[in-house]
Amino acid sequence: MPIDKPTSIVPAGSWIQATTFGWLLGFGLIVVLAIAWASLAPEAQWMVGVGMGMGVGYMQSRLLRDVLDRPRRWVWATIGGLAVPFILWDLSAAIGTGFLSLPICLASGGLLAGVLQWDLLRSRS
Repeated sequence: MPIDKPTSIVPAGSWIQATTFGWLLGFGLIVVLAIAWASLAPEAQWMVGVGMGMGVGYMQSRLLRDVLDRPRRWVWATIGGLAVPFILWDLSAAIGTGFLSLPICLASGGLLAGVLQWDLLRSRS
């Protein structure tokens, strides 16, 4: 009996393209959020996670419309995963500890977003 090869949910080329455009969109959203927020708290970093999560999550969720029952959950999982470390960074800076840094936020945000996204995909893959 031959073993079936696992099929991809979304073609890799489409996924890479959507993620690339999501990063570009996310960068633009970070700029918009930073400009809007600059007068209130110019040192805040939360908009990095939120903007990038919005851009990447939205573009990827478009490819997952036929895969997920509620593709908006993908956007929220991406925003939440990427934003939480940056929100913690802002809170740690506000109380004066400043224990987080950009590399830590990026790595932990990617990991958290991946875990939240995996939870949405595990029933489909």
